[in-house]
Amino acid sequence: MNFYGDLYVKRIFFTTEILFEEKDFGFLFLIGSIYFDL
Repeated sequence: MNFYGDLYVKRIFFTTEILFEEKDFGFLFLIGSIYFDL
C-alpha cells in the first residue's frame, strides 16, 4: 500500500472509532481495500 493509501486507512480508522464502533471497522476496511484495488 502506498503512502496516501496508508493515510486513508488511518483516517478511516480514526473516523470509524468516533462515528461507529470497532465492530464496523472490518467492513469499512474491506471496502477500502476494494477501493484501492480498483
